[in-house]
Amino acid sequence: MLSALYLPFLNFSVFPTNQVVQILAEEIFFRGYIQNELLKIYNPFKSIVLSSILFMVAHLILNPSIFSGLTIFPSIIFGYLYFYSKSVISSFIFHLFSNWFFLSQFSN
Repeated sequence: MLSALYLPFLNFSVFPTNQVVQILAEEIFFRGYIQNELLKIYNPFKSIVLSSILFMVAHLILNPSIFSGLTIFPSIIFGYLYFYSKSVISSFIFHLFSNWFFLSQFSN
C-alpha cells in the first residue's frame, strides 16, 4: 500500500501502541495535575520547568540512563504545548510522536 506521506525518520514497525495509555497517563498527571498546581504558585516558565524536572526524575528512577535524563527537554515542550493549548491532547500527541521518533532511531 502506498502512503501519501513519506516519513523516513519514523519506523512504523516500532509504533508505540503499547505506550499510548502510559503516555496519556503521564500527560494527565504531569501537565494536567502537577503543572496546573504549580501554576497556582509560580509563573508559567517556572511551573513548566519544575514539572519537567519531576518528569525527568520519574524517568530516571525507572531507568537510570542518560536518555532518561534528557527527557527534560521534550518535557519542557510538552509543558508549553499544554500551557498554550489548555489541553493534554496536544502534549499527548507530541509526546507520542517523540517516543515514536526515539524508538525509530534507537531500535534494532
